[in-house]
Amino acid sequence: MLHLIQVGHQRMAHVGGPFSIRQVADCRDGAVQALQRVGREPDNLHLIETAALNVPAGQRAAASISELSARSRPAAVFCASDPPALGLLPEMTGHRIGVPDDVTIIGYDDIEFAAAATVPLSSIRQHRRERGRMTAQVLVSESAGDDTHQHHQVIFEPELVVRQSSQGRPRLMQQLPCPLSAAEARGVTRCASPCS
Repeated sequence: MLHLIQVGHQRMAHVGGPFSIRQVADCRDGAVQALQRVGREPDNLHLIETAALNVPAGQRAAASISELSARSRPAAVFCASDPPALGLLPEMTGHRIGVPDDVTIIGYDDIEFAAAATVPLSSIRQHRRERGRMTAQVLVSESAGDDTHQHHQVIFEPELVVRQSSQGRPRLMQQLPCPLSAAEARGVTRCASPCS
């Protein structure tokens, strides 16, 4: 979210769902918290709950966004996963809404297809190798079964990979009134779980 806020976006949307999935709700809540930390009302975030985290859900979300007037349409969309974002891309251009000039789109997970899209998709990358290594270590530790093992939460910091879908016309960078944590900056409150 920090990337979207810093490039000056005022009207933003979050696409993902269902919100009953904890990771999707965490992404939504993190986006709301990021807006609040910079003094914006959470009502400024247009929430679009989808039935799934797939390409058709993104296409349906794009259709609903494209029906809004240009004045009320979000200028930036943060998706809880890359597949809905990849569904948004062609649907927006099909409605003559340019990506990134008219709307910026950012996904989550940085799947292989994100970089290969017609308009390469900016995305939040999770460090899968690091997560896999840590998971293996935890499993080995858990299976040892000794009484010295203690449970602990591991938080992985995701990384924003900026590609063409969020590199629209240059805008005045916004000075933020207060620093955001790395998790809030990316619109995620719990980085221990993926948003898809």
